[in-house]
Parts: sequence; structure tokens; C-alpha cells
Amino acid sequence: MATNNTSSSNPRAEKMGDVLDALSSGIAKTAASKPKLEPQLLVQEVLAEPARQLLTEIMLADRWVCSVARLQRWRTVGEGPQY
Repeated sequence: MATNNTSSSNPRAEKMGDVLDALSSGIAKTAASKPKLEPQLLVQEVLAEPARQLLTEIMLADRWVCSVARLQRWRTVGEGPQY
């Protein structure tokens, strides 16, 4: 004789089904009530290399308190600070 194992004939399975239904509806309500957050960067964007300003010959002469002619002579002879 075959046994009928439907939820109506098995009170334990019926209780388990009720518990699972309650859990799934609670999960659905919780998920619906949570605000949808947009992803945000935690670290500010950093440039790979800071912007550099190149010096002209005149600006360098002013900075080193020497003449432009001296800078030109250093360059020609290979003297002076390395660049």
C-alpha cells in the first residue's frame, strides 16, 4: 500500500512549510526596505604623476641668481649642476 506524503497528511512538513514561507516573506520585506546605495570611491583619485612646470632659461637664472650667459656657458662646456 502506497503512503501519501503530502503536506496535508504530514503535520510536521506543514509546519516546516509555514516556517519557510514566513522566512522568505521576511527576507523579501527586508530586502525591499533597504535603500539602494550607489558605490562610492573610498580613496580619492590620485594622479600618477603631479603636474610639473618647466623652467625657462631666464627663470632658472633668476632662481640660481646668476646670468643667462653663465647657464649657457655651463651647458656648452659641460660644467655646472647636472640636469
